[in-house]
Amino acid sequence: MYLPFVSLITTCKGRLHHLRETIQSMLMQDYAGPWEIVVVDYDCPDGTFDFVRSLDLPRVRCVKVSDTIAPWSMAHARNVGAKFANGSVLAFVDADNHPAPEYLATGVSAMNQGGASLCVPMCDRGGIAGACFVTAALYHAVRGNDESMIGYGYDDIDFYARCESEGRPSFRHFPRCTISSNLLRLIHHGDEIRTEFLGDVMAESIARNQEIGRDPSRAVNLNGYGRTSRYQTHGAIYPPAIRDLRRRHQWPAERPNLGHNDHGWMGEGNRRILARLLTEIDPRCVLEVGTWLGLSARFILDHSSAHVVTVDLWDQAIVGPAML
Repeated sequence: MYLPFVSLITTCKGRLHHLRETIQSMLMQDYAGPWEIVVVDYDCPDGTFDFVRSLDLPRVRCVKVSDTIAPWSMAHARNVGAKFANGSVLAFVDADNHPAPEYLATGVSAMNQGGASLCVPMCDRGGIAGACFVTAALYHAVRGNDESMIGYGYDDIDFYARCESEGRPSFRHFPRCTISSNLLRLIHHGDEIRTEFLGDVMAESIARNQEIGRDPSRAVNLNGYGRTSRYQTHGAIYPPAIRDLRRRHQWPAERPNLGHNDHGWMGEGNRRILARLLTEIDPRCVLEVGTWLGLSARFILDHSSAHVVTVDLWDQAIVGPAML
């Protein structure tokens, strides 16, 4: 059976005390395929990013978002997680969810057996709020969670419905592929934790979000979704554009072992100028066209926290034998 790369995504704002417990359950997954944990620190006042970084675990990545679009927007936070995740299947759980060890394996198996692109943990009372498995292709096809829905309530149901109805808002479609909600144990708590960052919005958010969902003509996230420009990352996690580039153009499985070579234009003057520019601009991503032997690329990596994409033709017909 094909086992896809799965990204287990959880968001956190003011829930670090829960995440400290539940991340241990997340790490105990017995899924045989490749998988990762992506934590979204949504400007969390508790220092979630620093906590994840202190774990120093290769499987756990984190994105700290500073330019939040609302004091708390679950839709935006989940969309950020989806944008930065590396997996072809996205498995969403909340910070107060303890997944059973077989959670990922069961969800992926249900999707494979049913040929489904969406799977939701369900019980007699309905689904676990926000939790689901969804292919990254479907997630982005329906433009993620609706970021016009602020606060808590109905945003998850709206997302399931749009997935089942191929992106069109609808009350009539509910998940056809499900697994038992017993695979997720919840940490029970009062509404005061949910309302801490919402103020008066919480009281009206469910009714407001339902009203938004009733509009069948609405365009979901017409101006984009999951956008963020002020962020930090920890672990093997890439900006959305680089992730898409990596998916379209296969990267080597292992880093090439290239020795140092001083041939190139990187004199002392160039080094000073480039170092000053890197300090002033503090780039997140650098595209170097004409990287040659990588001397300047190595310098950029050593003097910034940027992701560096290097492009060179390396075509003998164009470079010429005299230059090799």
